[in-house]
Amino acid sequence: MPYWHRTLPHNLVQDAPGFLYIVWDYAGVVAIAGTLAVVDLSRRMSHLNLKSLNWSMVFLGSASLGVYAMHIYFIPLRPQVVATILISLLLYKLISFVPVARMFLLGK
Repeated sequence: MPYWHRTLPHNLVQDAPGFLYIVWDYAGVVAIAGTLAVVDLSRRMSHLNLKSLNWSMVFLGSASLGVYAMHIYFIPLRPQVVATILISLLLYKLISFVPVARMFLLGK
């Protein structure tokens, strides 16, 4: 789902009847599909039994809430997916080093 659809709801089908807008929540469908895709990808990667890969997946899982909270601010940066995730992870790591910031911003 494109980023701009989140900010401009119901722009996929301009002439669709009004009741369809209530029934379909595209953002929810995308969120559920993305979550299931990550869970399935993680399961497949864990079966490879590569320690560095498993460690990376554990780190990303523990940082996921922090990345989720921060990534919206970095979406416009290019390349969108790579820059957004890397900057969010870097900021998460920096916040994790400061105990007071970690407690207030990440709840840890």
